[in-house]
Amino acid sequence: MCVERASFRESRQFEEADRILGRLLDEGVRVTDERDGSWRWTRRAPQGPDILQLAKDARRAAVDEPSDDVAREIVATFARRAVASLRSPGFDSRRDLPGRRGADAAFAFATAGADDGELYELLSAAVARETRASDASSKAGVRRAARHATEKLAAAGVDYFDERAMLWRFRYSRSKEARPKTRPPPPPVNARFADDAAPLCVDLGCGLGASALGLALAVPEINVLGVDTLAGCVRPARAAATRLGVAPRCAFVRSSALDAVKWAAREYPGPTVLVLLQFPTPFSLGDRNRTVRGDDFVLDLDLVEATADALSPARGQFYFASNVEDVALAARDTIEATHQLRVRRRHHGLLVGGEGGAARHRPTSVRRRNRVPLRESKWAGDPANARAVGPEWLAASPLPALARTETEVAFLTAGQPIFRLVFDANNVPIQRVDGIPMHDVRSGGI
Repeated sequence: MCVERASFRESRQFEEADRILGRLLDEGVRVTDERDGSWRWTRRAPQGPDILQLAKDARRAAVDEPSDDVAREIVATFARRAVASLRSPGFDSRRDLPGRRGADAAFAFATAGADDGELYELLSAAVARETRASDASSKAGVRRAARHATEKLAAAGVDYFDERAMLWRFRYSRSKEARPKTRPPPPPVNARFADDAAPLCVDLGCGLGASALGLALAVPEINVLGVDTLAGCVRPARAAATRLGVAPRCAFVRSSALDAVKWAAREYPGPTVLVLLQFPTPFSLGDRNRTVRGDDFVLDLDLVEATADALSPARGQFYFASNVEDVALAARDTIEATHQLRVRRRHHGLLVGGEGGAARHRPTSVRRRNRVPLRESKWAGDPANARAVGPEWLAASPLPALARTETEVAFLTAGQPIFRLVFDANNVPIQRVDGIPMHDVRSGGI
């Protein structure tokens, strides 16, 4: 098995290599990797199950399990086994969770949907001990692994909204690990809030829930409903809401966007003041008609009309953001074609429900754009194509800084442009928006 593991590591198949390492540890074999690429093994007394492998098994089972209740119990069972191992007298963090393994376990449990506070406290303590030991090392690789461990532990929820933590979750959300083998149809929307008369924000395609969670924390007077079709996103978001203390006001459901806004229109007792659609998967370039037919793009005429029906006629807003210029232009045209929502061309920087505004958030480490995406260069290179220029395009997000998505942070960090629009229900006075903080933004691209 050691030779097989080394082969997987050489081919950079680290998931397979870690799986074999877990089996070796369970059988009492410790493997030490040397800097020159060689390895050696020693035999020790078994210390219980491998915690990282428990976490990965929990996530794999949760992603593929169609039932929320069954998935919750599966993850809780794995979490209890991990806690028992972490609390056992024979546990040694340097031996059993060396390097980044403690942080990797915390991240895997978090993305599985585990909400056991003791589990994360014990894993955090193990990572802290490993990090302190690495501080004394003169090896750059050891210090780099410790830094990555700290970032990944933050991504598990210890510092949920840190920029580097959000980048870890962004990379995970785009990996195969986050995708189930099969995707059963979502159940009917069934969201519950402590106060269902409070204003509601609906976050369509919420992913792992950063924007919805941040909005719930930043604006305590509203309810937030996060919506995604993937159970592998919804369940970790629910667990994060519990750990962050916003679960009574922030719910997550596995649903289509259309079903969610229809639920808001027909069944939610309070007013729906804001609907978000941020960074939807783009449609195929050169087939903009698909935006109205809905063949491969979430924003079709049915969704626009249902959103307009759901929004409060007195103060409803729809916020759209994309990193793809032609998608943003098509979204604007599709929405305006219904004559039910009006694009906002004057942004007054209103803030309701608090004093002052969040600082314009810019990532601390912006990389220079080394290459322009092919789709962007094709669109911009054709002089016949329209461009996202004008007073309706926002230079920065109008949402609180905490309400950034992982995708937004990733694209801003990479120096990619983001195209943003705000729409009002047709009878909303432009100079008056109520129920949600909208920060001072200047028009134009970024």
